Amino acid sequence: MSVELNPTNPEAHVKLGTELKNLRRDYDGAEAAFRKAIELDPNHVNARINLGVLLRDMRNDYDGAEGAFREAIDIEPKEGTAHWNLSILLEKRGDLSGAIEATRGYIRAGDRDKDGQQRIERLTKKQKDQPIQAATVDGFGRVNA
Repeated sequence: MSVELNPTNPEAHVKLGTELKNLRRDYDGAEAAFRKAIELDPNHVNARINLGVLLRDMRNDYDGAEGAFREAIDIEPKEGTAHWNLSILLEKRGDLSGAIEATRGYIRAGDRDKDGQQRIERLTKKQKDQPIQAATVDGFGRVNA
């Protein structure tokens, strides 16, 4: 199914984006293809997940990636891949509580291989091992953590 043969088919754009990203390393083209798929079908969960992965891993655009993953979850709450990828992103940002919660979403979505529970255990240990930051008060009486 080629984009040239069916330019209004969102799935063709997702396949093109995947090929551009994985085989050609054409991240601009891949991003454009995923965005076109979303434009054609705003409820296309896979296009949003692929866009989020590209934004997170190739662009370091964590805000854009988080938005894409959360939109995918809003559309299809039982899409485990979106929860998993959101968890990875939140861990990269240092939001371990958020990463744990996203992993719980992955489990609720149907984790059957125990990866989710193992991830929660690892994140919980990492969270406990983090040094506690002391709060300070600035010159205006505001508490900074």
